Amino acid sequence: MNTKKRIIILSLFLLAPLAFGSNSHIQYAREFVGGLNISQITSCEKQYENDCRTVNAKTAMDGVSQQWRCMERKMAKNKFCAQASKIRQLTFYPATDIRKYGLIAVFDITTLADGINTYYMVDTHGSLISLDSDLNLGDNKNYFLLKKKYPGIALTKFLYWTKVNENLFPKSHTLPNKNQQLIFRQELRDGECVACPRIGIADIAYEFDQYGVYLRSKLLKITMLP
Repeated sequence: MNTKKRIIILSLFLLAPLAFGSNSHIQYAREFVGGLNISQITSCEKQYENDCRTVNAKTAMDGVSQQWRCMERKMAKNKFCAQASKIRQLTFYPATDIRKYGLIAVFDITTLADGINTYYMVDTHGSLISLDSDLNLGDNKNYFLLKKKYPGIALTKFLYWTKVNENLFPKSHTLPNKNQQLIFRQELRDGECVACPRIGIADIAYEFDQYGVYLRSKLLKITMLP
């Protein structure tokens, strides 16, 4: 690799936090540069889950809280567990399931209070990408019709599902230019709350270049719900 290319690549990595600073659904982590090592993360979680078992907790929630604090202290001291530790630091939870889509990793976390799954993507640049809820949908005809009926309409990070334990991980699509799209079906609701009624589905594509670097999110279509 020549000197000019080295400088360009180095500059991109150093400028990553600045380049993504205006995108609220993106966080940069040096620990994630190059992508996630799933086996390493899984190994760390399993090891410290066993090492940090609690026996005298007053409630199940207290037991989980004590165990996680112990795990996070131990992980923070182990360089082998840097990615597992960073996931917990940025999302407040461990990854429930991690899957690879070429160079991209997708994982979900499950909240303790309500059992809701939230999804994240990690690219080779070190970006942790949550689902975009600030995308401009105003040019879409179906969104315009829903907006007239439901002025409080909100694009949420909740994924559309029809049955319990349905696989909500994204569909992958390769474009002619070799870019990759991961497509999630995000719910449009009459408000942003968990109990707010579902009124539509937004199919949103998260696009990555052939080197696994996140580029953009894009609305594909909106389906109105009866």
